[in-house]
Amino acid sequence: PGARFHNHEWLSQVFIFMLFDQWGSSGLIAFKTSLSLLIAAILFLTLGRQGTDGAWAALFCVIAVAVGINRYEVRPHLFSSLGMVISAHILYGFRDGRLRPLTLLWLPLVFTVWNCLHGTVYGLALLLLFAIGESANLGFAIFSNRRLAMLWGIVLATLLVLLVNPHGLLTYRFFIDLLSGT
Repeated sequence: PGARFHNHEWLSQVFIFMLFDQWGSSGLIAFKTSLSLLIAAILFLTLGRQGTDGAWAALFCVIAVAVGINRYEVRPHLFSSLGMVISAHILYGFRDGRLRPLTLLWLPLVFTVWNCLHGTVYGLALLLLFAIGESANLGFAIFSNRRLAMLWGIVLATLLVLLVNPHGLLTYRFFIDLLSGT
């Protein structure tokens, strides 16, 4: 009581309330199941596009769901799982040339919505580590490699649009406090 609280999951709460208000507990269960299946499907598709054999990709998806089963609840964390697989699908598809470079333009939108649904700390880590890894693979030729310049432009645009969240950088206050021990 009396402590300042920054609600970084505000959009999830609105969405989950609307589902419950309209369809009750059955609607929430159907939503959770559908979203969990969508996450597994995107992961399976991404693995397949990376050259993973279908049986191995299916096994990996089953293991991923089993390991994270306690996270597949009607909670904002579920949106982070979705944001992570969508982002990975876009990034790896871009890297391998299976998706058009303009597909990267979806990332700022994905991150903006994801940030309001749960916060994108893990997504930011994925995005930054991916861009750094790609830069290292291409000899840090950011200004001479058009695809790499585009990737870093999207990283910068994504970081800027995250400020659209009503709480801005305070969205990450929880993680900063956690890491600093305060």
